[in-house]
Amino acid sequence: MKPKLDELPQEMLIEIFKNLTSTDLLSLSYSCRKFNHAINSCSDLMQKFTIFIIDSHKNVTFEPMRKYSKIFVSSDNLGDFLKIFEFIGDDLKEMTIRYSKIETIDLIKVFKICKNLKILNFHAVQLNTNVDDFNIDFPKLTLDEFYLLNLQDSTEFIFRILSNSQVKKLDMLGVFHHSHLLKNLLRSQKSLEVFKLHNQHDEFMLFDDDSLTDVEFQLKELKINNFDLYGPLLPFFRRFMEKHKETIEIFETNSNKTFNCLPSCTSLKIVNLPSTNFTNENIFPTVENLILQTGCIENWSRLFPNVKSVEITQSYMEISEALVEVANCSKVERLVINYGAVFTLNLPSLKILELKFIENFEICPIKDENLKILEEILVEKCEKIDWLFELLGKKNLKLKRLKIKRCQIDNEILSKNLGRIERLEIF
Repeated sequence: MKPKLDELPQEMLIEIFKNLTSTDLLSLSYSCRKFNHAINSCSDLMQKFTIFIIDSHKNVTFEPMRKYSKIFVSSDNLGDFLKIFEFIGDDLKEMTIRYSKIETIDLIKVFKICKNLKILNFHAVQLNTNVDDFNIDFPKLTLDEFYLLNLQDSTEFIFRILSNSQVKKLDMLGVFHHSHLLKNLLRSQKSLEVFKLHNQHDEFMLFDDDSLTDVEFQLKELKINNFDLYGPLLPFFRRFMEKHKETIEIFETNSNKTFNCLPSCTSLKIVNLPSTNFTNENIFPTVENLILQTGCIENWSRLFPNVKSVEITQSYMEISEALVEVANCSKVERLVINYGAVFTLNLPSLKILELKFIENFEICPIKDENLKILEEILVEKCEKIDWLFELLGKKNLKLKRLKIKRCQIDNEILSKNLGRIERLEIF
């Protein structure tokens, strides 16, 4: 007789429950005491629970004994829920506040209660601030991630609060007319590793002097999109990039001007870059991982002679034209293509091939030396994958790994080729 679910040991129940959503876990926790105890005893499961404070909801679903790690707030009355924060504050790791008008003093009280916050997300938040609020001691937080979107008129005070804290990842969108405040904030962030700034106003002048050049943060990833660096600002930005070139590993841009200031990073993401033909002076030998997302760079393979991984997302040039460029990169070992139609493949050093949302794929006549060392293929939501098994037979390939996700499969063809696959994953 097979054991019933509630007869399984707690350790096994926890492993099963890890595959469930927070909604499923909530239902299980109410179904019996054993399930509730198993869920509450596992920190990984508890981290899935989110408490919601939303003005349009009449009641807040809240269990005082549960260790909530996430909270979502969309309310103009944050002060009415301080008791809830006092119950769950020590366990909270992530807080999202969206479309809310809140009293500054209430927000500061919440921050003082929730000392262990690691992720903070502000989206269209408006603070009601008075003169006395500036005399309050701001709490000190140590955040892993902080997301700031469309703060409206509350940017100054939020920046003041954050200046007293330390953030590893700072992601900003729609922070207008406050470049001097942002510079002050950045100068205070000694532990900053990731900085993303996008969709800024044309007059946003973050690099109009050298005030950020000598800041000793350890930047590993930098993203600057929709950012107008006209002539007088370029020398300041170039000096900034030169100063931090030893630490920056990933750089994302959609500007020709910032592209020309590229540091010696190993990963580069190019987004919506206008059609550009770079000169022979622009060679970037350190780039090994390249992501191309729309836009057009003529003869880009010449710019990155040592690239090993290329990801083409959406409609970067015509897919076929992009692959002509990839074929000129003799060291490419990994190729990822997202979206596209018919194209050919011609890469002698390719080991990993990932295809997602491809309408059709044709294996055209290729030289015998190509694709012989291919080890892994991952296909997701592709229209047809008969070509895949044709490829295995044509090249006499034996894959170490084949991952098929949300694709139609001919089981008969698949069974005939199982001997060519060491590890098969189907989703």
